[in-house]
Amino acid sequence: MTQNIEEIDDIEELLKIGKEYIEKKQFTEGKQFISKAFQLKPENLNVLNSMGFANGRAGDYEEAIKWYKKALDIEPNFQKALGNIAHVYEMKGDYELAVEFYEKSLKIKSKDKTLLFPEKIIPVIEEHLQKTKELMKKR
Repeated sequence: MTQNIEEIDDIEELLKIGKEYIEKKQFTEGKQFISKAFQLKPENLNVLNSMGFANGRAGDYEEAIKWYKKALDIEPNFQKALGNIAHVYEMKGDYELAVEFYEKSLKIKSKDKTLLFPEKIIPVIEEHLQKTKELMKKR
């Protein structure tokens, strides 16, 4: 999958390619595409969420949290960012914050479907919330 980043100016295409690289653990390449999307649209919620995703997958949890918080500063009801930041806190072992953000994400109701998880993701979030609560009790 060799794409010439210079030829792409479509945000969605840049994010799609970036995520494909991230899924293949090619973090440097993935971040390049997502970073270009950020340069083009620095206030775009999906771009900010994708920057968080790229950093979280690369294991840079603090950087991921920073990006998710930027998205949440713009739109506090951005369910995807709330769930993603919760997952990062879970990975870090900060279970209290993870539970807080998972619960917040599950309470979000919005007419703007772009802010919400696809329906099939909700049971996954609920499962993570339960697992995190159990881990918290074991401390």
